[in-house]
Amino acid sequence: MAVAGSLPSGNTDHVGLVVLGLLLYAARLPTQFPQARVCLWLHVERRFDAMKSLVEAEDRQFERELNDLHVSGAISRAALASDPSFAAGKAEANPDISPERMGPPIRSICN
Repeated sequence: MAVAGSLPSGNTDHVGLVVLGLLLYAARLPTQFPQARVCLWLHVERRFDAMKSLVEAEDRQFERELNDLHVSGAISRAALASDPSFAAGKAEANPDISPERMGPPIRSICN
Protein backbone atom coordinates (compact mmCIF):
# COMPACT_ATOMS: atom_id res chain seq x y z
CA MET A 1 0.00 0.00 0.00
CA ALA A 2 1.31 3.42 -0.91
CA VAL A 3 0.37 6.34 1.31
CA ALA A 4 1.05 9.98 0.62
CA GLY A 5 0.10 13.07 2.51
CA SER A 6 1.51 15.95 4.45
CA LEU A 7 2.01 16.23 8.16
CA PRO A 8 1.07 19.46 9.89
CA SER A 9 3.98 21.70 10.80
CA GLY A 10 4.54 22.83 14.35
CA ASN A 11 2.63 20.73 16.89
CA THR A 12 3.71 17.09 16.75
CA ASP A 13 1.43 15.81 19.52
CA HIS A 14 -0.93 14.09 17.11
CA VAL A 15 1.38 12.77 14.39
CA GLY A 16 0.19 9.22 15.06
CA LEU A 17 -3.42 10.22 14.40
CA VAL A 18 -2.43 11.96 11.17
CA VAL A 19 -0.52 8.87 10.00
CA LEU A 20 -3.45 6.65 10.98
CA GLY A 21 -5.80 8.90 9.01
CA LEU A 22 -3.55 8.59 5.96
CA LEU A 23 -3.49 4.79 6.28
CA LEU A 24 -7.26 4.64 6.65
CA TYR A 25 -7.72 6.90 3.63
CA ALA A 26 -5.39 4.72 1.55
CA ALA A 27 -7.44 1.67 2.59
CA ARG A 28 -10.63 3.50 1.47
CA LEU A 29 -11.98 3.62 5.01
CA PRO A 30 -13.33 6.64 6.87
CA THR A 31 -10.43 8.71 8.15
CA GLN A 32 -12.03 9.23 11.55
CA PHE A 33 -11.05 6.33 13.79
CA PRO A 34 -14.45 5.56 15.40
CA GLN A 35 -16.15 5.30 12.01
CA ALA A 36 -13.24 3.29 10.59
CA ARG A 37 -13.45 0.86 13.53
CA VAL A 38 -17.09 0.19 12.74
CA CYS A 39 -16.30 -0.40 9.05
CA LEU A 40 -13.43 -2.73 9.98
CA TRP A 41 -15.70 -4.62 12.35
CA LEU A 42 -18.36 -4.95 9.64
CA HIS A 43 -15.73 -6.27 7.21
CA VAL A 44 -14.49 -8.79 9.79
CA GLU A 45 -18.07 -9.95 10.34
CA ARG A 46 -18.64 -10.03 6.56
CA ARG A 47 -21.60 -7.68 6.95
CA PHE A 48 -20.29 -4.44 5.46
CA ASP A 49 -21.97 -4.75 2.05
CA ALA A 50 -25.30 -5.84 3.53
CA MET A 51 -25.30 -3.02 6.08
CA LYS A 52 -24.36 -0.41 3.50
CA SER A 53 -27.07 -1.64 1.10
CA LEU A 54 -29.73 -1.65 3.82
CA VAL A 55 -28.87 1.89 4.93
CA GLU A 56 -28.83 3.14 1.34
CA ALA A 57 -32.20 1.41 0.70
CA GLU A 58 -33.64 3.95 3.17
CA ASP A 59 -32.33 6.77 0.93
CA ARG A 60 -29.57 7.51 3.45
CA GLN A 61 -25.87 8.00 2.80
CA PHE A 62 -23.96 5.29 4.62
CA GLU A 63 -20.92 7.48 5.30
CA ARG A 64 -23.12 10.24 6.72
CA GLU A 65 -25.00 7.80 8.95
CA LEU A 66 -21.64 6.55 10.30
CA ASN A 67 -21.00 10.05 11.62
CA ASP A 68 -24.16 9.71 13.73
CA LEU A 69 -23.50 6.08 14.54
CA HIS A 70 -24.91 5.92 18.07
CA VAL A 71 -28.12 7.74 17.21
CA SER A 72 -28.66 6.56 13.63
CA GLY A 73 -31.92 4.69 13.27
CA ALA A 74 -30.86 3.55 9.79
CA ILE A 75 -27.68 1.93 11.16
CA SER A 76 -29.46 0.13 14.00
CA ARG A 77 -32.28 -1.07 11.71
CA ALA A 78 -29.70 -2.34 9.19
CA ALA A 79 -27.77 -4.14 11.94
CA LEU A 80 -30.91 -5.93 13.08
CA ALA A 81 -32.08 -6.70 9.54
CA SER A 82 -28.70 -8.12 8.49
CA ASP A 83 -28.49 -10.33 11.60
CA PRO A 84 -31.65 -10.69 13.74
CA SER A 85 -29.66 -12.41 16.49
CA PHE A 86 -27.35 -9.39 16.71
CA ALA A 87 -29.39 -7.69 19.44
CA ALA A 88 -32.72 -7.95 21.22
CA GLY A 89 -33.79 -4.57 19.86
CA LYS A 90 -32.72 -1.28 18.36
CA ALA A 91 -31.45 0.06 21.68
CA GLU A 92 -28.98 -2.81 22.00
CA ALA A 93 -27.72 -2.67 18.42
CA ASN A 94 -24.28 -1.21 19.21
CA PRO A 95 -21.46 -3.36 17.78
CA ASP A 96 -18.51 -4.68 19.81
CA ILE A 97 -15.71 -2.58 18.37
CA SER A 98 -13.29 -2.81 21.26
CA PRO A 99 -9.57 -2.23 20.58
CA GLU A 100 -8.85 -5.88 21.40
CA ARG A 101 -11.25 -7.02 18.69
CA MET A 102 -10.02 -4.48 16.13
CA GLY A 103 -6.24 -4.92 16.48
CA PRO A 104 -5.88 -7.68 13.86
CA PRO A 105 -7.98 -5.94 11.16
CA ILE A 106 -6.07 -2.69 11.64
CA ARG A 107 -2.78 -4.55 11.29
CA SER A 108 -4.09 -6.29 8.16
CA ILE A 109 -4.70 -3.01 6.30
CA CYS A 110 -1.07 -2.10 6.85
CA ASN A 111 0.21 -5.27 5.14
